[in-house]
Amino acid sequence: MNFNSFSDDDLHLKTLEAASHERSATLLLLGFLAEVDDRRLYNARGYSTLWEYAHLALGFSESQASERVSAMRLMRKVPEVRAKLESNSISLTATSKLATFVRREKCGEARTLDLLEKITEKPTREVERLLAAEQTIADAKPDFRRSSGPGITRIAFDADPEFLALFETLRDIQGRPNWSMNDRLKAALRIAIAAKTPKIKAAANSENQSEAEFESNSESKSESKSDPALDPKLDPKAVPKLDPASRYFSKPAGAQKPTRYIPVSVRAVTYQRSAGRCEFVDARTGRRCESRFGLHLDHVHPFAKGGDSSAANIRHLCASHNQFAAIREFGAAKCGAAEIGAH
Repeated sequence: MNFNSFSDDDLHLKTLEAASHERSATLLLLGFLAEVDDRRLYNARGYSTLWEYAHLALGFSESQASERVSAMRLMRKVPEVRAKLESNSISLTATSKLATFVRREKCGEARTLDLLEKITEKPTREVERLLAAEQTIADAKPDFRRSSGPGITRIAFDADPEFLALFETLRDIQGRPNWSMNDRLKAALRIAIAAKTPKIKAAANSENQSEAEFESNSESKSESKSDPALDPKLDPKAVPKLDPASRYFSKPAGAQKPTRYIPVSVRAVTYQRSAGRCEFVDARTGRRCESRFGLHLDHVHPFAKGGDSSAANIRHLCASHNQFAAIREFGAAKCGAAEIGAH
């Protein structure tokens, strides 16, 4: 487009028109995000949260994704927000700040509407001042990580009194007055991680350890001997890849009755294969979630529908995709979640 061809008046009108289109496009986007959220389509496409979907799939920056998700959820809670955005009475940034305030203060609809009127037609700095005056709960600053040199990352977060007391206790236990906070927390984290995965790591790394040495349950031992995929010496690359589109497995002849108990050897194989990340894969795009948050051991073919606890039927799913899989299998009503479409 040759902007030089426009007169000053035409350029002004075209700019106003473009701004109007941008506001309309933003409102349309918020509507789409609301539907994506309702259907949990972000889960289906391999993302653990709507924010991650907006950031990675839609290409918004981290702050832009946060603004749009927050504004959408406030608009869904208080429909009057849409009219304010449409008329440009409040900005997307102001809406996001109000959404954060409402969530932190647990505001009801009446107070939210009152605050909405107070920030209408106000610039961002004035919105911040007005909300600060209404604040009753401390506003913790978000945690952040920032590179501060080769191999060094600065981490900042707000610590509450309990954390400070625990840290003092940790320092007394560890001793070593010359240790930095980095040294102390690394040592504590190593112990915490080792306490959660000692059997898994032993089963995955041992070359000579027999099944009987780490399986005390007799039923689990017989299952392990009948299923070569449970061999702790098994190369994880040899385990068949899970097909997210395949929901059912046939039982071999003479197979034992399935049990909810997941043998340690199966956990070891699953951990090796997943590398401690969610294994959900979008069948359409091939995108894997890979979230490390709240991992669950999930039956690909549900135990309630006859699925067993073999290595081929156990996978790691993050908390979000575990709930998503349950909703797809058993319905939203039974899982206590919003209904989602089969899209």
